[in-house]
Amino acid sequence: MNIIQFVTNADRAGAPNHLLILASFLSRQGHSVTCVFGNEGPICTDLFNKGISTYCLRSLKSNFNIFSSLLSIYRFWKIVYSLSPDLIHVHSSSAAFVARIVGFICNVKVIYTVHGFGFGRGKPIFQSLVSYLIELFLSRIPKAYIFVSSNDLTIGSNRLFLSANKIFLVPNGIPDLQSHLFNKIVPSVDCLMLARVHPQKDYLTLFRALHESPFTLSVAGSGTDSPQFISFASKLLGPLISNVRFLGDVVDVSSLISTHKVIVLSSVYESLPISLIEGLRASKPLIATRVGDNDKLVLPGENGFLFEYGDYKSLATFVSRIIQNSIVQSDMGKQSRFLFENLYTSDIMCDRIVKIYDSCFASV
Repeated sequence: MNIIQFVTNADRAGAPNHLLILASFLSRQGHSVTCVFGNEGPICTDLFNKGISTYCLRSLKSNFNIFSSLLSIYRFWKIVYSLSPDLIHVHSSSAAFVARIVGFICNVKVIYTVHGFGFGRGKPIFQSLVSYLIELFLSRIPKAYIFVSSNDLTIGSNRLFLSANKIFLVPNGIPDLQSHLFNKIVPSVDCLMLARVHPQKDYLTLFRALHESPFTLSVAGSGTDSPQFISFASKLLGPLISNVRFLGDVVDVSSLISTHKVIVLSSVYESLPISLIEGLRASKPLIATRVGDNDKLVLPGENGFLFEYGDYKSLATFVSRIIQNSIVQSDMGKQSRFLFENLYTSDIMCDRIVKIYDSCFASV
């Protein structure tokens, strides 16, 4: 097949990483794959190094703007017209607005993977309303919806009134690694949070937990090495700022994870975060908020703990409980690895998605 993969951002966040994994798999299987982004970033470079073509629509923004969206529709239409794809697979809400309209105009099948809706908890009221109305209006266009979390699938089914025969649940997956290469590394830092700087990720709760019961911490992701973010942390932590490493974007995430005891995530909302799956792959205990499908990745008392978002005292307690007991770390790590091998590898994910592609064409 000739397939366009389309996402808004090209940083190392969840949806772009998902696209990178899927596009690489499809290319190896002999499909023609072209990837379109709203900006340039490290994922574009990764795809280029794999010989996969990319386009950049600089007019496309994460925050909805009618003028930039109309310009993006025109520019994406030109790409679709020139490539004549069999399928457009889109992975984020801003890109999905553009892709669905162009797919309808050009009579090209569209599949929409939802990595989280632009409406709901944690979103500004006006943005949430606009996003909901757009999703509702365009909900009949995609040939199929793929949800990475059961929580979002329920929202799509109940609030967008999607028919059961066009919705599929396919959890995120990531490639396995030579885990034995990292198992001999003795962790030197207590906790790692892999998340860009954004209100969704709620770094405030994480820093409050560190202040409550000090531990060593690394933060990695877009913006985590910026002067503004470091200043924000310093005001909260005072002298404890020396406990924190501010790493920014990191290419070799697996090696970084191997040097930490616990993976944490304090988000206000999530779907199925890849950062936690990376923790599973590396045999690490996980501590995360009880949001989205985090409860599918974190089994309380078995491979980690869940806490209510904003509850920094519980987060601090759980961190202490794990980092002070090497046996607990080992046992929880083994359970994490078991979950990964059986549910969250990229091969499992990609095989399911290709079957959905086939079903969309079989139903013509």
